Amino acid sequence: MVDTVALLERAPAALRRLAYRVAAGRGPLGRAADAARFRFSDDQIPRLPQPGSAPVRLVFGPANSAGQGYQWARAAERNMRDVTATAVQGIGSNPFLPDDD
Repeated sequence: MVDTVALLERAPAALRRLAYRVAAGRGPLGRAADAARFRFSDDQIPRLPQPGSAPVRLVFGPANSAGQGYQWARAAERNMRDVTATAVQGIGSNPFLPDDD
């Protein structure tokens, strides 16, 4: 397997800057890379949960890599009056399978 980080460290500065811009989604090449990398069909996009009727509504996400957003949402509902909270994840695979709403 090719160690791309090691290759980039030895590459000329201009090439390193271009690679980092593309990885960050900046510029035309970065936007094209993001469009290819983050392309989802409509059936892959989950429906958002319906918000509650409380005067204060919170949404935690989308990182929620290990369920922290879900726990924050439950703690807010338990410990604050007139609050409903929702935890969401980003689109894509998540090997941790965290809880969410």
